[in-house]
Amino acid sequence: MTYTLNTYRDELNAHFADRVRYEVAKKGEDAAIIEKFTKMIKDEITNDRVIEALMLANVNTNFVNMQEKADARLNVYAVQKVFSLARTSIGANFLHRYIDTIYRTLINFTENNLSLTLQDAKASLCVELKAEDKNKQKLLVTYASRISDTTASTQASSTISALRITNIVIQTRNDKYKDAYIFNEQSEMHKQILKRIQ
Repeated sequence: MTYTLNTYRDELNAHFADRVRYEVAKKGEDAAIIEKFTKMIKDEITNDRVIEALMLANVNTNFVNMQEKADARLNVYAVQKVFSLARTSIGANFLHRYIDTIYRTLINFTENNLSLTLQDAKASLCVELKAEDKNKQKLLVTYASRISDTTASTQASSTISALRITNIVIQTRNDKYKDAYIFNEQSEMHKQILKRIQ
């Protein structure tokens, strides 16, 4: 389907409204997560430049309702990170701190012909965790503050989800047959973000 700015925005609004209904049914109207989605509708979906960045990246308008597990839709942090990536690509803000750490790690890996696994992403955020091997460990960009392995796991998986949704990374398999990620060198969003962080 070919979108205009308004038809893309209308679809996003409809899908976000569906997500809000889902969360209200699951957790009640007062749940903190409702406020997060309402804020994204107000601040992000109304921004023409953000919408243009998402359209250019071929982001599915229903990304907010993707199933992560049988009983759960896309993590709210991943949804927020999709918008963070879009905003960074248009120069509206800096990368979210966790995304920035993982992004810079993947830049290092790319320069050494390596792919990034979820374990590598977690290790870049939590000093107690290790990358898949010693070569990768040396190339990690590590997060400045100490965070728990649980937080690292949540933030790493939501970052990878956002990078996949925005088509900045491509999923592949490494030599150990694990899911791994490499940059999509054709991604315009990736090209714009690189200009802003290097």
